[in-house]
Amino acid sequence: MIRGAKTVGEYKIREHMEKMEEKGLMLEKLTFEMKSENVAELRDTVGGKMLLIYDQKTNKVTERYT
Repeated sequence: MIRGAKTVGEYKIREHMEKMEEKGLMLEKLTFEMKSENVAELRDTVGGKMLLIYDQKTNKVTERYT
């Protein structure tokens, strides 16, 4: 269950992260930060970054690697 989300975007992003974890991503090794109400950043310990972007029109979260 997802608790503590302040926006629909954050809720959908956290829901997407749960699916990523089910596929094997170890979220406890990453740093999570909401950058805006519809964009979050995941960072790993070696400097890799991934943006999770919620699109209100399509109601989907996309991943962008930076």
